[in-house]
Amino acid sequence: MAGLLSTIGLIVISTIAISLYATSNPPMPAVSVTASRVPDSFKSPEGWNEYGSGFPICGIGGALLAYALLALDLTKFISNYLFQ
Repeated sequence: MAGLLSTIGLIVISTIAISLYATSNPPMPAVSVTASRVPDSFKSPEGWNEYGSGFPICGIGGALLAYALLALDLTKFISNYLFQ
């Protein structure tokens, strides 16, 4: 449970950092060899805000899913079910 709460806390802190970066009027992304076409959403503060608004939903959802899978102990359940 402590791991879940610390993960959620880190996601909240990261979301705040992304929101602060979006309000700071970020510079235009540079084109490089590995990223020849930068998405249009990262060229404006509105795009960064959209990215930041979806970040906690997916992050917390993933943390809850991982916690549920670990807390249910599916390997023990499957082995008991198959080898009875």
